[in-house]
Amino acid sequence: MGIKKLFTFKNLMTTPYKKEELNANHYGGIVHQLKLEEFWSELDSNERGFIRSCAKRSYGGRIQPQDLDDRNSTLKTKRKDYEFLLGNVSWAYQEGRYGLVEKLLKEILLRTDIPYVCHRAYKVLVQLYNEWSTHNQSYFNQCIEYCYKHIELAPTLYKQAIVEGKEPPSIEAFGILKQHYLDVGNVSEHEVIVLLENRYLHLD
Repeated sequence: MGIKKLFTFKNLMTTPYKKEELNANHYGGIVHQLKLEEFWSELDSNERGFIRSCAKRSYGGRIQPQDLDDRNSTLKTKRKDYEFLLGNVSWAYQEGRYGLVEKLLKEILLRTDIPYVCHRAYKVLVQLYNEWSTHNQSYFNQCIEYCYKHIELAPTLYKQAIVEGKEPPSIEAFGILKQHYLDVGNVSEHEVIVLLENRYLHLD
C-alpha cells in the first residue's frame, strides 16, 4: 500500500484471520477451549513448557502444568483467547524470552482487531525488531512493516481516546520512520511521515 494513501486516515483494520482448527483431539484443557491447538503445536517444547509453568503460577499453584493442554484435562478459563495470550506475553517479556513474545504477539494480531490490544502488540513488535536490527539488518524490514501497520491504526486510537477522555497513546513508529528516511536521504517520504504524525496529533 502506498504511504500517501494513509492520508485518508480511514479505519483500515480488517476482520482477523482465523486459523483452521486441528481435527485431531491432540490437546485438551485451555488450549483446546480457546482453539489454540495449531498455534500450540507450532511452539517448541521449551516454549510450551514455559507457558505451562506460567499457567500454574497464574492459578496460584492450584493446577499442574500439564493441565493446560493435556488431552484429558477439563481445565477452563474465563479469558478470551487474545487475553490468555497477552497474559503470557507479560510473563515471557519479564523472563527475556523475546522470541516467544514475538510469536505470541503475532498470534494475538490474528485473533483480535480491538484497537488498544493491537496497539500494544504493534508497539512491542516494533521495539523488538528495531532493537534486533542493530545486530541483524534483515529485521529492520519487519520493523518498517509493523511501523506502517501501527500508523494505520493511529486515527482509530486517537478517536477512541477522545471518546474515553484520555490522552491518545504515543506511537513510536512515527519517530522510527522519520529517522529512517533521514538516514537514507529520502526527504520526501520523511516529510510525508511528519505530516501524518501532525495529522494524528491534531486530528479533530
